[in-house]
Amino acid sequence: MSERTPLPRPATGTDDPAAGTVLPGLADTALTAAMRAAVDAARAARRPFGAALIDLASGRLRVCRANSTRETGDRFAHAEMNTLRAGLRNRTDLSGHVLVATAEPCPMCAAASVFAGVDAIVYGTSIATLAALGWKQILLSTDEVLARSTASPITVRGGYLRADTDPLYRTVPGIER
Repeated sequence: MSERTPLPRPATGTDDPAAGTVLPGLADTALTAAMRAAVDAARAARRPFGAALIDLASGRLRVCRANSTRETGDRFAHAEMNTLRAGLRNRTDLSGHVLVATAEPCPMCAAASVFAGVDAIVYGTSIATLAALGWKQILLSTDEVLARSTASPITVRGGYLRADTDPLYRTVPGIER
């Protein structure tokens, strides 16, 4: 993986995309559209987990996938893994891309993001919130996983549009746990 300059960490404390730039160099409208696409993918799949991949240079949504563990029998078919796999078709890495997820990537998905070479991860609902709502989790944050990596730094922004994502993980008609 080539060396790259990490994106500066944005100021935290707001979920309002109108309050300022979440990731420098990426229009907040592109980030919001990607998160909303991930939420829609999760709802359509009747799974609460969705993820999308944005090209930083163009702001274009490249890939959007939902969790498919039950349909495929693949316990590793998390929304983030499905999105990264699809994004890596015909590419060797995903530098210049942002992974957007409805929930904080689990340790497996966070590590896969490192190996895929994404520049940033943006997520809605935190692992701590998922655990508090009764979802089985490994209580290791994305920041903790990335801190142990010797690869190029990845910018992480959590809590983005969590007003849209948190409800996915509560008892919601039409979405199976």
